Amino acid sequence: MIRSLLWPLLLVAMPFLLYWGYLTFAARMRADHDGSWNEAPFIWLLGAGVALMLIGLFFFGDSQGNEPGSVYVPAHSEDGKLIPGKMLPPKKE
Repeated sequence: MIRSLLWPLLLVAMPFLLYWGYLTFAARMRADHDGSWNEAPFIWLLGAGVALMLIGLFFFGDSQGNEPGSVYVPAHSEDGKLIPGKMLPPKKE
């Protein structure tokens, strides 16, 4: 569960981390650059992060490996034993 929350948060944070790296690098290379976030393009960074998150969610959701039309059978109990949930392939006609 935590992994499914960390990936989208990491994708949203990636533009901010890259910008922070740029600010740090620029402050070390130039004496006139103080490395502050005062003029940071927060809207653009947030927009880029949300776009990365949506692309990542689409990619990870699309690459789960289940065939289209598959049916999910939830976990259930048979003869006192717990049977885990699974995906059944689509019926071939």
